[in-house]
Amino acid sequence: MASSPEPQEKILIETIPSQDTWAFRQKVLLPHLSVEECRFSNDNMSGSFHLGAFVEGKLTGVASFYPEINENIAYSGKNPYRLRQMGTLPEMQKQGIARKLLDTAVSYLQMKNCELLWCHAREKAFPFYEKMGFTYQSDLFDVPNIGPHRLMTLDVPPMD
Repeated sequence: MASSPEPQEKILIETIPSQDTWAFRQKVLLPHLSVEECRFSNDNMSGSFHLGAFVEGKLTGVASFYPEINENIAYSGKNPYRLRQMGTLPEMQKQGIARKLLDTAVSYLQMKNCELLWCHAREKAFPFYEKMGFTYQSDLFDVPNIGPHRLMTLDVPPMD
């Protein structure tokens, strides 16, 4: 009898339009905001992209990526991108969805010659980002209505 596939094998990652992230962001990450307030000014800027994770056709995770410099990080031409608003449905967490979103994003970022990805990581996500190779670049700071965060970075390896 064949074994069932690993959960990560059932996850399909696709680029999605920014508007497909807004209601998801509101539901999963920013419940104190309206859906319209979950639309960010850089969502459709040149170079930005959004990924959706689908399991059996259902959107289960999202992540957004923007070409953006953070003045608290020394760069020297690393073409930095920001990861913002990555989230997974609560009932689908710990199944490899965020890992697959980030792995897919790294491939996209390599094609864009990005060498550095940064984010403001929520405290509860620190262990995930550490496992993914991110390093801390700041002390804890508070994001109102959301909670403690730290600035973290990931060196994006060049394409093989």
